[in-house]
Amino acid sequence: MKAKLDALGWYQIHPSHSAPKNFVADFEALIGSQLPEDYHAFLAHFPCDSGPYASVTSPIIEGPREGGDSGLMVCFGHNPESVSLTSINQDPEWAISGMILIGDDIFGNWFYLDLADGKVWFFDRDGSATTPGEGLALVGYSFSDFIVRMKIEPDGDIVPEPRKANLLERLRDWLA
Repeated sequence: MKAKLDALGWYQIHPSHSAPKNFVADFEALIGSQLPEDYHAFLAHFPCDSGPYASVTSPIIEGPREGGDSGLMVCFGHNPESVSLTSINQDPEWAISGMILIGDDIFGNWFYLDLADGKVWFFDRDGSATTPGEGLALVGYSFSDFIVRMKIEPDGDIVPEPRKANLLERLRDWLA
């Protein structure tokens, strides 16, 4: 999964944010469940909001294919200034029993992670479903599978700004 994240140019969206020391453990306590191992490892590495530099989509494996594409914009994490992994999962309007919201696209469509089996689901709010529990489309058999299936959309409507390496990355490259 790390190689795929690197290929997608995964980065922390707000580099000035830092997550509390026990962010992942505190989140697990809040939801009353342990996270699937691969998602737990991802959050340990990217505890703040993160996403790809490129416009990406995750192909639908099964389920409805109506409305928009399953394009990921942000994976929720710690964010003291906006929607965060903690705050969005306390909103009963979007809650689905046994699942947590893990990300969205720029159009308000959601990505859910099933805590029991680790599958990742896409909810297209433009489709015919009226509640998040209806009309879910499978986009990953696990969080790792979800990431690995992502494809960069060369004609996407998001034009990323060139990424500037931080000091630690420049030192690592210099020492390599």
